[in-house]
Amino acid sequence: MSDFRPISLSNIVAKIIGRVMTNRLRLILMHIIFEIQSAVLPGHIISDNILIAHELLHHISYKANSKNSLIALKLDMSKAYDQVEWSFLKAIMLKLGFCRTWVDWTMCFISFVSCSFLINGAPRGFVRPTRGIHQGDPFSSHLFLLCAEGLTCMLRDAEIKKGLTGIKISRESPKINHILFTDDTMIFCKANKEEGNEVMRFG
Repeated sequence: MSDFRPISLSNIVAKIIGRVMTNRLRLILMHIIFEIQSAVLPGHIISDNILIAHELLHHISYKANSKNSLIALKLDMSKAYDQVEWSFLKAIMLKLGFCRTWVDWTMCFISFVSCSFLINGAPRGFVRPTRGIHQGDPFSSHLFLLCAEGLTCMLRDAEIKKGLTGIKISRESPKINHILFTDDTMIFCKANKEEGNEVMRFG
């Protein structure tokens, strides 16, 4: 049952509401989401982060035998959409400055769902989920970016406090301590105990 995936069926009204909310949210996401996120947002191309990751990994291999060796960690969020806690999503939207009305609309949209089990061709019973966002819904992918922004803020704060220094591949380039591909994250840091412990803190 750990890999069980329900088939989400939405009626026409829900799809229209979801599309309207997606279009509204998309207008401001580019001003909220940090540029290191490469997916979904207008003007962001996922191949850009692939090229950046390739250059950073090349730099890491070049430094492999030096005393200032570096490491890269790839994190994959298991069942990412299913793990989204509604309370966290609500809290982060309020923290990012969304008005209470919008937050209430969003929470109503994602929580007013029920699931039924199809047994021998007939639907049986109803279950109301308490967390997670809809798979395959464009509004859900935008909401997940808001959740991932929480991790980005923590990693940026760690960089400011010198906990994770990141990688700088040239004198003029910015330091990079992580990049995101929607629900996949790569973290870059020095190969030492202090920064290793800092990474473990996010676990």
